[in-house]
Amino acid sequence: VEAIEHVDRAIARLLAGLGTQPVNVVVVSDHGMAALSPERVVYLDDAAPRFAAQTEHVIWGATTLLWPQPGTLDSLATALATLDHVQVYRRDAPAAQGGVPERLHFRASPRIAPLVLVADEGWTLTTRASARTPRGGTHGFDPDAPSMGAILIARGPAFRAGGAAVPEFRTVDVYSLLCQALGLTPASNDGDAAAARALLR
Repeated sequence: VEAIEHVDRAIARLLAGLGTQPVNVVVVSDHGMAALSPERVVYLDDAAPRFAAQTEHVIWGATTLLWPQPGTLDSLATALATLDHVQVYRRDAPAAQGGVPERLHFRASPRIAPLVLVADEGWTLTTRASARTPRGGTHGFDPDAPSMGAILIARGPAFRAGGAAVPEFRTVDVYSLLCQALGLTPASNDGDAAAARALLR
């Protein structure tokens, strides 16, 4: 609550300083937040007892990236897939065959690990060998999860008066929105120009 009040006061100062000038102001959050709990934990080494020996590198999070040791990808993926509250995807497999779903746009880059684990909303992935106690909240879950929704508030001469609701507005659409509001031609991007136009006069 304190953080929200701090940001609210900062925005109030900004708007007061702008006065009646015809300026476009856009406020966004980059992601939502889901509460964590010690009762919602998935221990990966319960399914893969040799987890530490089978993994070369791990980036932990709601979406956890695993680089398996050579020759262990298949056995590790099969073992982890038996766990509840986590989806196990292979970066290089087609979506219909256990690969990362196309809607996540999370497979084209070589920086993405061979195994992608996405925890259910509010769940924590860890191991018993190096258990972390979940506290507070985090983001990085499936973007369709309700708690991952972010905010977008826009006001000014470029935007519709009286507020406008759009069925879906994604973070990647913000760039197109800003370009259109400024009269600029956007570079190639993954945003939806039509979603942006729905907010403009």
